[in-house]
This record gives sequence, structure tokens and C-alpha cells, in this order.
Amino acid sequence: MDKESPISLLHFAGPEEGLKILTEGKVSWSAPHLIPDPFENSLRTGLGFDRDQLERTMIEKITEMVFSFDDPSGAGRNTPIQKAVRRWRSEDRFNNKEEVEAALIEVVPGLVDQHYQRIIGYMGRWQAFSKEVRVHRLFEDPESLSCWSEHAQSHRGLAIKFKVGDGLMVSAPKPVRYRQKREVVTSMDDQVGIILGDVAESNDGHFYNQLLAKPRYLSEQKEWRSFSLPEHFELTSGGADEQFAYPYDNKPVIDENAYSQVGFTQEEVLAVYVGSCASHETINTVLRICASKYPQMKVYLAKSNSTEFQLDFRKL
Repeated sequence: MDKESPISLLHFAGPEEGLKILTEGKVSWSAPHLIPDPFENSLRTGLGFDRDQLERTMIEKITEMVFSFDDPSGAGRNTPIQKAVRRWRSEDRFNNKEEVEAALIEVVPGLVDQHYQRIIGYMGRWQAFSKEVRVHRLFEDPESLSCWSEHAQSHRGLAIKFKVGDGLMVSAPKPVRYRQKREVVTSMDDQVGIILGDVAESNDGHFYNQLLAKPRYLSEQKEWRSFSLPEHFELTSGGADEQFAYPYDNKPVIDENAYSQVGFTQEEVLAVYVGSCASHETINTVLRICASKYPQMKVYLAKSNSTEFQLDFRKL
């Protein structure tokens, strides 16, 4: 179950970007491939296996099931493959793995060919989604040292607090999940499980989950993400008439300018926090912009604590 959305979230930015946001009343939301993180799923994320690897793994898995001590079980126990395995076991049909593999080589390749086309269709839809979706990264805590260091040009930038709510720029943020293992668009194990009937086939709504996983060491940042898609683009259920709606490209063209400018009203900005290493010019410019465009907004200046690794804030 997702956490309850907070009433406000922070956009951290370097000084130039932060001042531009306050001046223009717009935030740049980026495509996932422009997020500077090699572990971020994006248009660059390809399929981690090929058709021949899937075939070999299927043969190995079914062979293992034939000689396993345990009877095939699970959600897919009544699929044709698992029924065949139980029949072979009851008949003691095979004496060794080589006999099983010789029988499977007549059946498995056609099954894999058919399923692999579905995988390619799924990956094509992922590429289309990750090309069109735009991401706004937000954070909970103005005291987060790693947020200031990583996202605000080493404490020289700003943290702009936005109101969260229906009809606002930040209307339905989703929390990032921090974990040890990466999210993958799809894996060999998943696809073998789908063929065997043990794993449900994912629909395209699953794509958002691929953009909401980060490593545990970043959990202190408490990141949230908002997403937008153009009106012409619709997620599909992956049905027979939709599964090949978008072609899969092994070498997709990367657009380095895949940003969308999303506007906000003055009332949506609740406060601005200025980094502890910000220049006097940045501080004075923030105060000048806020006096003319955001007269009711509070401005705080961060200062490093003299005895602990934490920030203190003083209202300007």
C-alpha cells in the first residue's frame, strides 16, 4: 500500500535552474533517460536476454521439473506443460536428462518463438512509454544533506516547496521504494514463469513501477515522483490487438532535449530554502524575485550546524 501523499514537497535545483523556475513559473519535467543515474530504467533499458537463451532456460527448467522430488505445483499446475510433466513422471517415461531434452527440442522452440514475439511487443510498448513519459522528482525534507549535495549543486542552489493537491502541478505523486534489488522491465525468470503459468503476465500499468525503485542507501532522501503523459498516448492492456502497437528498437534514438515545461501558480509555492553555500548574488536575486512575484512566501537560508552534521534555517 502506498504512503499517504504529503501536503507539500520540495524541488531541489542548482542556483541557475532554481532562479529560472521562480522567474518563469515553470518546472522542467524530464524523460527518464535524462535522469543522471545509470540504474534508472529508461528508453536505454533493453531486453536482458535473447530468444535462444529463453529456449535453453525453458528446456533446463522443464527437465529439472521432470526429475524433481516435488510434484509440479503453483498457479500454473494445470497448464499443458505442467500436465505433461506430471504425466511423464507418473509413467517414468525418461531415464535421464538427455532423453527429456531430446523430446523437448521438438516442442519447446515453437512455444518459445510464439512467446518471444509477445516479449518483443511488450518491450516495444515500454520503449514508447519511457520515451513519452515525463518525470518530476520531489523530496520531503529540506534538511536532507544528500539532497542538497546531489540535487542542489552542492548546497549552492535552492529547494522550492510546492503545495500538493488536486488540480495543482504536483497532484498525484508516488513514493519511491528503496530496495536492494533493481526493478527490471522484465526478466528471464519472469518470462519462464509466464510460459509455465506460474507468473501473471504484466500489463502496461506496471511500467510506472519501473521508475519508482532506488537503492537503499538513498532512502534518506525520501523521494517522490510525479508523472505526465501526452494526451495522445494511452497505456494498453497488451491484448492481442495492442501487443505490437509499438515496434521494439535495439538501438533507440536518444533525444537529449526530452523535457516538458509544466507551469504552476504563485499560490502553489509555499517557501524557498536557499543553500548554505549559495552566493550573495543568488540570495539577493531570490529575495528580489520573491518580493515582486511571491510577496507572501517565506524564504529561509540554510546554515551548517556548528556541532552536528545537520542544517539550521534562518528566515530572511
